[in-house]
Amino acid sequence: MIAPDKMVYKLRNNQRYFWSKKPLELSHFRIKKNIESDTTATVYPSIVGEISKVFNYPPVILFTSDDIGRSWIDTSQFGNSEEDRKLLNQLLEHEKKHFDLMEIYVRLAEDSLKKNFLKSYQEKYDVIRHYYKIADSVQKVFDFETGNGTNEKGIDKWNNTINSKIN
Repeated sequence: MIAPDKMVYKLRNNQRYFWSKKPLELSHFRIKKNIESDTTATVYPSIVGEISKVFNYPPVILFTSDDIGRSWIDTSQFGNSEEDRKLLNQLLEHEKKHFDLMEIYVRLAEDSLKKNFLKSYQEKYDVIRHYYKIADSVQKVFDFETGNGTNEKGIDKWNNTINSKIN
């Protein structure tokens, strides 16, 4: 992929996490302790990149990303036992799957824009926004069906689906 220098410099020097196949680590998260919430961790996958304004080539360069420090995890619920470490790793894997899901829709948006000739910036932006909305809806279904990472049957189903599309 060819990326404009301006974009490469902007992205290289900012405070963002970019999707990769590597697992998420605690260092990705802002650590919170003893928060009053049913939520143990939250990530905010989003789409960043650049839309070409020059005759549609390449039409877009997109990345799945997250602001470093915006995502958080409440570590007070985990001790040093083997079981707690396993639960923490399971939670980190669940949160990583949110990024994997967004990456799937980023790729679909890029493919759609490469296959369709769209003249205006707004038309291209609308396609990206469409895929973002779908990804956001799928994230909610993912959390529901996996019990936010606690339902083994749901986790296995989604892992198979995500892995088949991301690899």
